[in-house]
Amino acid sequence: RTHSAAAAAALGAALGDGEAAPQDEVVAVAGRVVSKRVMGKLAFLGVQDETGTLQLYVDKKRLGSRDADAEAGEGEGGTEGGRAAESEFAVAKRTVDVGDIVGA
Repeated sequence: RTHSAAAAAALGAALGDGEAAPQDEVVAVAGRVVSKRVMGKLAFLGVQDETGTLQLYVDKKRLGSRDADAEAGEGEGGTEGGRAAESEFAVAKRTVDVGDIVGA
C-alpha cells in the first residue's frame, strides 16, 4: 500500500474535471470491501481503511485474462485445472465479496 484512502481521495480531488493522473504515478490502496455492485462488464467496489472509504472502478476491458499463462506455455489449450480459462474480471467477480480485505 502506497496511500491511505484519504490520501488517494485527496490526489483525485486535486485533479480538474476530465484531467487524468500522471501515468508514472502509482497509487496502491488496501482495505475491507464494504460494498460490491456488478453491472455487466463493470464493477464498483467500496473499499474502506482506517482513514475513509474509496470507490474502486473495475472495467473488464482493462483486466487481462487468465489464459495468458496458456499462451506463455504454462498451460495447455487455454485451460486451467481442467476448465476453460476465464477472464480476470470473472475471477474477481466470483471471488471478491463484501467483508474481504483487498489491495488495488
